[in-house]
Amino acid sequence: MTSRKTLFAAFAVFSLLVSPALAAAGGNGHGNGHGNGNGNGNGNSGGNGNAGGNGGGSKSKNFAGVQAFVTQSAIAKNAQSALDAANQAVTDAKAALDALNAKAADPNTLPEDVPTQADLDAAQAALDDATQDAAAAQTAATAAAANVPSIDAALAQMANKPVDPEVTDWANGVLADKIDQVAAKLAPATP
Repeated sequence: MTSRKTLFAAFAVFSLLVSPALAAAGGNGHGNGHGNGNGNGNGNSGGNGNAGGNGGGSKSKNFAGVQAFVTQSAIAKNAQSALDAANQAVTDAKAALDALNAKAADPNTLPEDVPTQADLDAAQAALDDATQDAAAAQTAATAAAANVPSIDAALAQMANKPVDPEVTDWANGVLADKIDQVAAKLAPATP
């Protein structure tokens, strides 16, 4: 049973990775089966044609769940990267302010190197701005992560039954590259 589920998930995920139009190609495959069914009678072959049409529509809807997982995961990945950069900016701004304060407090600092109050105020303002930006980035990253749909649910919808954990792990591994590709395309639009 696991092997069957794995094969189905493999087909679905690879179809998504290669081309969204693969679902349509599957429909054409049903058409070829229709030709083979002529030996059983035209009535039966017509029924096969209808089944092919219904299957195509179902695949299209089920692929949307995995596509949504990939897209939202890419958005969340970029949001996390933005948060990491914002947190680093806070660290850098704090270090700059600490360095100025240390110079100001050190009696061995040369007079020309002693930071002015304006220097200290500017460094504090930079830290405040960075902290505010990091808070906004945290909110955005949290929201983006919450919007990522469950891959288990997407795979179960595609298979019309729950999938085994190993199938989910396999799908996560295969989709990781696709998520990276989509994230790279969306990155310029991410603050």
